[in-house]
Amino acid sequence: MAAGYRDGTELLRALLDELADTVGQRRTFRAVEEALGWERGRLASVLGGYASSAKSKFGGRRPYRLVCDGDEAWWVWMDEERAAAVRGARFVALDSDMVL
Repeated sequence: MAAGYRDGTELLRALLDELADTVGQRRTFRAVEEALGWERGRLASVLGGYASSAKSKFGGRRPYRLVCDGDEAWWVWMDEERAAAVRGARFVALDSDMVL
């Protein structure tokens, strides 16, 4: 999880931060894109980019949950365990950026 956060794009880190800050809230892709100020379709692009690298680097594991409902709407969220890992990775990333 920490490596995915650290090595991820700025967009992926923004997504993971957003999901960790709203832990347990299942939201549509559109709702997440609106919360992040992204244009429609950006979330699918970010997730697709992560999925490509996750297959080789992380055994296909994702730091978020995805489900498609019967109406073919996609929902994304993060559970508390993954959110805690993201918060820890965020703290380490911020701490390593500090200049003494």
